Order: sequence, then structure tokens, then C-alpha cells
Amino acid sequence: MNDTFAVQAHARSAVPRASNALFTARAILADTLEYYASRRSVEAAKVTAKEMRSGDRALQADLERRLARSLAEYLGGMDRDLKAVYLYEQKLAEDDESLDALVTDPLHLVVWAEPKTVALDALITMLNRALTQAMSELRKKSATRRALDAHLIDDAEVRDRVGYAAFLFSPHHRPVQVWRRADVASDASRWLVQEQSLERTGI
Repeated sequence: MNDTFAVQAHARSAVPRASNALFTARAILADTLEYYASRRSVEAAKVTAKEMRSGDRALQADLERRLARSLAEYLGGMDRDLKAVYLYEQKLAEDDESLDALVTDPLHLVVWAEPKTVALDALITMLNRALTQAMSELRKKSATRRALDAHLIDDAEVRDRVGYAAFLFSPHHRPVQVWRRADVASDASRWLVQEQSLERTGI
């Protein structure tokens, strides 16, 4: 991933200035568009939401995961209590424009941290505003929707399978894990592993 996203973790969570968050959001979006351009064999500089059209659902899913992973890496670098980030992938209509959908539809994320903090919530809010502005610049239109639909969960919610944490155990609509802190081996992480193991054995 681009060095732009490499940030130094501060005590608990560090909320950057709005200008810094906007710079990061633009860089993350640019990285996603470069990836899109490489997949479509076009010049990144010519990529626009209006010009690029695709009914390729697999490509749309790749774009969403790449964008979500970049955002999660940034959040993980800024907040040492972040443990994992999950993406809810939305089904697309046959005639959806993959790039246009990427910059108009919000990313649905479940953000797992222990503990949940006001600082992390503020960081996500600031990143949402920055990404919304960056996407508006790309589309050359005013934003009408937020870019992120993020929900914070903690260890207790995962253990008790309540709220949005319950979806991590869903047999039909389980979200995709796009990022996990490598140096964390929490009890909550083991709960997920145990659940998946039981499903495989049919217990």
C-alpha cells in the first residue's frame, strides 16, 4: 500500500486536522482509481465517474474492498486500539456503473475496537467528511450522501453477539474482514475462530 497511508500511532487515538484528513482521503481515493485504471487498461488521469462504466460486479467488489482496506489501514495506524474492520458488500443492479457506484454509495463498515472511544468515533467522523469531499471533487458534484456508514463494536458485543457484532457470526450475510491488527490475539478473535470451527464440523 502507498506510503501515504503509513502513519505513526499516538497514545490511544489521534485525531488529525481536517486538512490532513482530506489529503489522506484524496490519496486513498487516487490509489483506488489507479487500481481501477490498471484493471481496465486505461490511463489513471483519464478516469472519471462519468466516463468509466462497467457492469462487472467482481471488479466493483474489488474496488470496494481495496478502498475499505486502505481506510482501515489508516484508522489502524491512527488508533492502536483498533482490532479489525469488516465490510458489508452490497449487491449491484445489472446496469450499475462500478466506478460511479463507488463514489456515490457509502461503504458499510463494522469497526472493532477495544475499548470503543470518543476519539476513535471522532476520527471516523472526520475521515467520513474528508472522503465525502474527495468523492464529490471526483464527481464534480456536491455530495448528497455520506461516504462511510461505520459502526463501532467492542469485545463484549462480540462475545455476546449483540448489535452489529452479531453480524460477524451470520451464516448468510457475514461481512468480509478487510483488515486485522497482526499483533493482536485477543479472546474476542478466538471466539470467531471457534465459531467458524464449529460450523465446519457441523456441531
